[in-house]
Amino acid sequence: MTDQMESVADVELMVTDRVERALRRDIQTVWRRGGAVLPKQIELVRRYGASLRSVRDAMERLKRENLIRSVRGKGTFVLDASISLRDVLVVCDTYYHPYQVLCVGAITRTLKEREYTTSLVTTHDPAADWKGILGGHRQACGAVLISRYSREAVAQLTADGSIPIITVSDLAEPVRGPALCDAVLPDTRAMGYRCVEHLVQRGHRRIALLGWELSRAGGREALEGYRDGLRAFGLDYVSDYVVELPSLPFEAGRPATPLPIPIEQVRQRFDALFESDRMPTALIHGAGSEIHVRDLVEHGLRNHIKGEAVIGYLAREQLDTGYPGLGEARAICTSIERVVARAVELLLRSRRVGEPPRREIIDECALFERRDGIWREA
Repeated sequence: MTDQMESVADVELMVTDRVERALRRDIQTVWRRGGAVLPKQIELVRRYGASLRSVRDAMERLKRENLIRSVRGKGTFVLDASISLRDVLVVCDTYYHPYQVLCVGAITRTLKEREYTTSLVTTHDPAADWKGILGGHRQACGAVLISRYSREAVAQLTADGSIPIITVSDLAEPVRGPALCDAVLPDTRAMGYRCVEHLVQRGHRRIALLGWELSRAGGREALEGYRDGLRAFGLDYVSDYVVELPSLPFEAGRPATPLPIPIEQVRQRFDALFESDRMPTALIHGAGSEIHVRDLVEHGLRNHIKGEAVIGYLAREQLDTGYPGLGEARAICTSIERVVARAVELLLRSRRVGEPPRREIIDECALFERRDGIWREA
């Protein structure tokens, strides 16, 4: 019986935490001016989907901070609407993943322009760590998830409801399931299609695809775009032309060194095609480093595919960081900056009670070419 009572008390405390954060946020965004009158408690119960006790406990916390004051017979008044809820949590599983590093920078810059701060939080299990994270960031007004967390973990975070959450990466699942929270994602499917289109226009009919996590939602979208392109141009899908590369392992949060490029795996796959005269003549890749591609082409594909027949599907911002060199190169790119800018707009917007989550796909992508060491949009 005692354990059951403690469990109920814990749940009530979590709900109170959620209501407190929601009240703080609404005082800043809805009831902004000092002297504004809050709705009656029964209306707040309906607004936040909480018990009367949780609403009262949350209000008592704000009273102790002299942010609101209740006057018998007149209501509860806002004393100070300048509550500092200007911090956004940026949640990821490592500091070192290239895409995540670029996302952190873009989010920080975008929020700084809006006079918000960011707090970087690393966790491999956000659901288990969420209560502690929120306890250490009581002024947080929202969170951006930039790692591929599991659907179960994100479901627990959104069920908590303390702060709005948005993700700029697909979840770690085989296909995109229903949206659990707001999401803004790059259109990797369109990128896959555009890569095929570019190579077909250059006369190629046997096109290979090397990509990471093709059996997960994000990579699968690129694979589907590749298949769409083949169908559109009357080409057959050949499973032997598709090689899924494993995710890069991380040791203590850092990429393992040396990076485990499975050159032997690629060589074995394409050796058989070479012997049967079915070798692909062009290559699409989603590598995060040009070194990966050079090693794979030179050692895995017997130099059969030349540089002009290779194209990447990448983030525009990667070109200036992980793609140095003097040779010619091509890539179909989306922009992390555009994805992040839209994600921040959605995160900071006013929300209706019970409003369903949104998922938006940023479908802008363009061909970039490097000539004389400089990347330019083609």
